[in-house]
Amino acid sequence: MFGCSEQAFGEGAWRDAIAEEDLEGVIDHVRNEHAADRGAQVDYRIHHLATGEERWLTEQTTLVTVEGETLVQGLILDITTQVQAAKVLEDSENERRRLVGSLLRAAEAERVSLATELHDDTVQVLAGALLTLDRIRADLVETDPTIIGRIQRLRLLLAQAMERTRTLMFDINPQLLHASGLTAATRSLAAQLAADGGFQASVEGEFGRLPGEFESLAYRIVREAVINASKHAQCRRLDVHLRTAGGYLEGTITDDGIGFSPEQALSRGDAGLHFGLRSAIERARIVDGTLAIISAPGQGTTIRLRLPIAETGD
Repeated sequence: MFGCSEQAFGEGAWRDAIAEEDLEGVIDHVRNEHAADRGAQVDYRIHHLATGEERWLTEQTTLVTVEGETLVQGLILDITTQVQAAKVLEDSENERRRLVGSLLRAAEAERVSLATELHDDTVQVLAGALLTLDRIRADLVETDPTIIGRIQRLRLLLAQAMERTRTLMFDINPQLLHASGLTAATRSLAAQLAADGGFQASVEGEFGRLPGEFESLAYRIVREAVINASKHAQCRRLDVHLRTAGGYLEGTITDDGIGFSPEQALSRGDAGLHFGLRSAIERARIVDGTLAIISAPGQGTTIRLRLPIAETGD
């Protein structure tokens, strides 16, 4: 295993084999454990004395007494294959995280670009159409009620289109999220939906900013769950609790509405009513998170979210 004879090993050749940067730590650890009358376990690298190949070993020792004499009994195993496999797995996980980060950044950049295009192009075109329509109305000498009515209806449709475009623009790129974080953006969304839907809503959660594009992804998951409740739950109250703990973002979204069967709703082909929840589940999976739905007809709904807080930088 070390590339030397038993005699050479017993005379201290193992010192020459153990990697220089590991040697002192190995010796100190084993000596301290033995001094405390305990066995020792330590992993270290060696450079094979015959081939120079780097190998990983794990050594376990225990103290035994034979005829009144304390001896060290040990077992050394070659764990190079396991260490290399773990390194490959770690490299693969790091690459996956890098790709996830790239995906989140690309998606966020696309949303920002789309929101900018809506503001600079579509909204301006609609505003120009409204202005032109107002001028046409003012230029009409004879006020035919039928024509005036059509112009008014057309103006109303254009105004609605512009308002919906503005709403879409802010949904795609929520400025409050960028300025103040997840809790503030969720609180604003819940308050708006509660005012429109006639129910009460509360959002609790005080913590600092989350890293990079992860915050945007987390908001879109929470947003899907909140909007789904406002559309389908017929609830009187909606409560959102968010917190960070142990490297995770955890959240619960609870309503006192009509409830449903998650298994049936999410398995059948016509699950359009809960498409938002399907989307939220898939978004959570992007960062190895979980989204659990607890509900039954007549018993309201609770959604539990747990996301590992992902660093999305390069």
